[in-house]
Amino acid sequence: MQESGIAAFRNITFIPLAIEGSIPQGFFNHIQSTRIDPEKPPLEPLLAGIAKRDTPFVIDTLIAQPPAATEPPRQTFELIWPYLNKATNEQLRDVLNASANNDQIYAASKCATHHLPPLIKSQEHFLDPNVRKKLEEDVARNTNPPPPVVVRRW
Repeated sequence: MQESGIAAFRNITFIPLAIEGSIPQGFFNHIQSTRIDPEKPPLEPLLAGIAKRDTPFVIDTLIAQPPAATEPPRQTFELIWPYLNKATNEQLRDVLNASANNDQIYAASKCATHHLPPLIKSQEHFLDPNVRKKLEEDVARNTNPPPPVVVRRW
């Protein structure tokens, strides 16, 4: 715990994580640690801790270097979504440009129906017209899919 005291004194961001079920002791006991699996630590508590100090860094990092390719686009969008209310217009446009270049994003949970439409609307006058058109067409196609083809057997 001495290290966390030094970090607090120096105003350094630290994120309490519990890997063995232990809880903080001493001056630190009022702060709950987040239990994680040390073999597969989740990004959410780390991002939340970093965002308390530097939200623009979290946004820029998720735009520039999203989680591994094995992660679905839904996860990347859900990771960045809580911080977009503090994003600059430039960061919002970067999110939309990245979305336009990712064909998987539209099939992701809530992206086409809830997340992208308000972002597109808020940035419509600042987006490249071709990017805006692609986003709007892709959102429309994924929110109003064509009716299924019915095959009849005679």
